[in-house]
Amino acid sequence: MSTAKESNFEYKSNNKYHYNGITIFAEKGVHEKTFEEFIQLHKPKDTKILILWAGAGSFDQRLINNGFTNITSVDLIKKFYIAKNKNIIEKNLNEDFDDLWEYDIIFAVEIIEHLENQFHFIRNTNKCLKKWGILFLSTPNTEAPFSRLSFLLKGTLNSFSENSLESLWHITPIFRYILEYNIKKNHLTLSKTIGIGKISINTKSILAFIGSIIYKTLSLFIKGGNTIIKLYIINK
Repeated sequence: MSTAKESNFEYKSNNKYHYNGITIFAEKGVHEKTFEEFIQLHKPKDTKILILWAGAGSFDQRLINNGFTNITSVDLIKKFYIAKNKNIIEKNLNEDFDDLWEYDIIFAVEIIEHLENQFHFIRNTNKCLKKWGILFLSTPNTEAPFSRLSFLLKGTLNSFSENSLESLWHITPIFRYILEYNIKKNHLTLSKTIGIGKISINTKSILAFIGSIIYKTLSLFIKGGNTIIKLYIINK
């Protein structure tokens, strides 16, 4: 990330959410559900896999522990990577990365919202996908009722507040209809969309109680689910 400082990325964290002792930098359940969907494909253990923005390597280690051996991991700051995979490349995904060769499976879990240009990202990812390859991409659900309520009351989407710009580096909210257009422009196919995680609203205060009523009303009319994260499975 050309504009981000190393301090923006809290790889050395005491986060209690981890896999095999490696901190998971994603909403709870995202790695688990992504892996569950992948494992249902019954891919051979030598399937060529690319993990974009691997972080400390928790998802990579999950794959390794399940016997997958052909994994290439990419991150902006590779010195914090601690998974048992020697094939780690340091690269800024805001710049071209179509020189990473081609892969059967690409994982882009909780990445795209951190990048400057979703069209550049999908275009480069497409070039890294083999024919019949599959991309697993997840991002905060900007269209959920609670996110719309946040925009109505505060003028910011859920996960994209002013504080999130610095603390989480959430700079690019992803809307499904734009993502679908992006996918179509790259001759890819969106095969499945999965919602992950549920929002909980504290109704102890009067304002929160009123907000919960608005939220429940919006939920009756808005499609797309009340989930925190959307996982998109995209085919080439």
